[in-house]
Amino acid sequence: MSPTTIDLTTTQIGAQRYAIWSGWADNATTDRTPQQLYIARMDTPSSIASNRVLLSAPSATWEIGSAGVSSM
Repeated sequence: MSPTTIDLTTTQIGAQRYAIWSGWADNATTDRTPQQLYIARMDTPSSIASNRVLLSAPSATWEIGSAGVSSM
């Protein structure tokens, strides 16, 4: 998990737990770069077990705003 991970939450679907968070595609040195939403499978309540998968990235003008934050 990157130090630029923010607003992480978890959810369980069936027997599998997942982490969902907002973050950047690359390690950003500024918060003026677009954020995306990611998901990853967890193997314990505090450990990620898979690579992250992109769920959402800002593309519409109303999503991008001034900082490009993707939110659902």
